[in-house]
Amino acid sequence: MVTRDRLIEASIDLFSHHGFDGTSLSAIAKEAGVTQPTLNYHFGTKRELYQDVIRHCGSQWVAAIDVGGDLRDLSKLDSLRVVLRRLGQVIVGQEVVTRLMLQASMHPKFEGEVEEALRPGVEALTALLEELMAAGTLRDVPPYVFISMFVDVLITTAGVERVKSPLYGTDFSDPAVLNTLIDHLIDMLLAATMQPPPEGG
Repeated sequence: MVTRDRLIEASIDLFSHHGFDGTSLSAIAKEAGVTQPTLNYHFGTKRELYQDVIRHCGSQWVAAIDVGGDLRDLSKLDSLRVVLRRLGQVIVGQEVVTRLMLQASMHPKFEGEVEEALRPGVEALTALLEELMAAGTLRDVPPYVFISMFVDVLITTAGVERVKSPLYGTDFSDPAVLNTLIDHLIDMLLAATMQPPPEGG
């Protein structure tokens, strides 16, 4: 792993556990196994490093929503299912990334950075939902309602997994459990928003 990547990974881990204000550059350098001057060479200030980390984490969420490539031959509805499943797996499967983005979104210095990092993904998912609504496949529901319901449930799961596991008697760190949660959530959202078939059809 190249030095810059090691620094990003170490930063995600420490920032997600201690926040921006509680994490020092010296601690990140030590975790990454480099000197602090090396860290400063790659990222400059702690604020610049944190901004890069936000962009890095946001790019993982945005990449999950890409409807090009291997999804080009799927129907729009099947593409939506795949995109939601991929996004869900990123949110709950990379707990430290999700925790960091949630913390950053509540920090007055960085909420704008989070919005900027996630905007391309939100716009792509909104466009896909609007296409399905225009085609009559989905009910005319504000896309932000659909997206918020999906994302917020999974962010909560990722954020309080240690509380939810004993509370429900279910291991929310188990990938099979998380995939089941994601699949049922997608099914419920689509069942609530799919247009009913025409009468007599």
